[in-house]
Amino acid sequence: MFSVKHIYRTAVLATAVLVLGLMVVSCATKRDAEEIKDSLTRIESQNRTSSRVVERVDSLIALSTASNNALRSDVRVSVSELQQQIATLLENYNQLINELNQMRQQLESRGVLRGSVGNQTYTGPTNAGTPSTTPPPPPRSQQAFNCDSTYDETFLLVRAEQYDKAVDGFRNFLAECGSHANVADAYFWIGECYYRQERYDRSVPEFEHLVATYPQSSKIVSALYKIGRCKQELGKSDEARTAFQKVVDDYPASPEAAQARDRLKEL
Repeated sequence: MFSVKHIYRTAVLATAVLVLGLMVVSCATKRDAEEIKDSLTRIESQNRTSSRVVERVDSLIALSTASNNALRSDVRVSVSELQQQIATLLENYNQLINELNQMRQQLESRGVLRGSVGNQTYTGPTNAGTPSTTPPPPPRSQQAFNCDSTYDETFLLVRAEQYDKAVDGFRNFLAECGSHANVADAYFWIGECYYRQERYDRSVPEFEHLVATYPQSSKIVSALYKIGRCKQELGKSDEARTAFQKVVDDYPASPEAAQARDRLKEL
């Protein structure tokens, strides 16, 4: 493609040749000279106009490029923020599911969902002198009732974000109720309290004790994932990778496995 300057130079050269030709043949008139001068003026004007158009186009192209770069940068930032929000929401969702499962297990253990022994009533003899074939339920021990109450009240402290008090409450629960059904969960919530306080070095031993001592606990997957998160926050990437990979390998269908896969991509 010929440039504007090239066209202008060609036109000027052609005009000069024309003038020279007219002078040579002695046929040039004043009118011819004026017409040639007008042609040169028009060409110069067109050249200036073309130059301004080219500059405007260059400016628009530069502005468009800058806008596209800014847009791509904004999109990358927005996608990154959205992914982080999704990960956070998923983690909170998993936490809520675990808490709901915990509450359901407590209700089932007390018979509220399946019929509580404590709610049964002995009706006495069905016939005169003939005792009922169903014996009265044994009284619930005061110690068992206190264990349940201690656990429930301490769990509410976790929900209220009173983590130090919750840790103390669960420690008392473990000291007094070592054979209770919620012992494994108590270790998990102690670890969770430390985790929410960002005291990751204190959190890890609680989760690891749960995993090693109570392999059948419903909290195993969550505890493994939290071990990985603690290790990640502590800068122990290799150990974090090991924990996340175990979640993915052993519990691939769990919500924690999806989160663990995302964390592995970050390491």
